Amino acid sequence: MEQKREKTTVNITNNFNAPIGQHIDHVDTINFRMDGDGQFHFGMVEKVKMEKKEISDEQLARAIENCQALFWGNSAYAVVFCICRDEYMMGSNKSSFEKMVEQLPYKKERDHKCPTGTIANTFSDNPIFGEHIKEWESFNPLPRIIKLRDELLKELML
Repeated sequence: MEQKREKTTVNITNNFNAPIGQHIDHVDTINFRMDGDGQFHFGMVEKVKMEKKEISDEQLARAIENCQALFWGNSAYAVVFCICRDEYMMGSNKSSFEKMVEQLPYKKERDHKCPTGTIANTFSDNPIFGEHIKEWESFNPLPRIIKLRDELLKELML
């Protein structure tokens, strides 16, 4: 008796991380299916328009200033980086982010700074930062990470 294989359809979405400042306006989606015979059949590539949230340098500076009391050290800037990466599609270039953050138009003195190497070192010490901010709770993070994330998001939504 011959066993029939099921057809499987898979969608692959590719959203390349762009450098900070580069606008991502679409996601390429490749559709393909595998028939019961194990053969792949590729479909059309479609471009799906994405809605990009905007954030100004002033908004980011104010949010960082207003949340400084929740920063436990320079490494807290990794939370800011991840929010910008995941919610504002600012890219994943850590050293460019550090430079950009230090050049923001701050009006108040900050207790914590973001010198070169801060983000990369924090990522190597805590792999949660490699995950999307909406997934962090599933990794049992320190409460201060979630609290800072949530407060920064509130500040940025104003």
